[in-house]
Amino acid sequence: MRAEFIGKTSMGFITGQIYTIETACKMVKRCKTSRADPVPCLCVYDKNSKVWCPYSSMEKVLENWRLL
Repeated sequence: MRAEFIGKTSMGFITGQIYTIETACKMVKRCKTSRADPVPCLCVYDKNSKVWCPYSSMEKVLENWRLL
């Protein structure tokens, strides 16, 4: 799907840019160096690069993205 990133520029996504994205439910570590167990998240991936961002809920995704 196509969406505009309306959140604050972070994780490689730039505010105001339009991306072709896909989503997936995954288990991810909160920090690469953390020894804590992975937690579930809804991940948003840019299909045209390696940029991605984990979210804790669909509501958080919708706070940062406007679907086109």
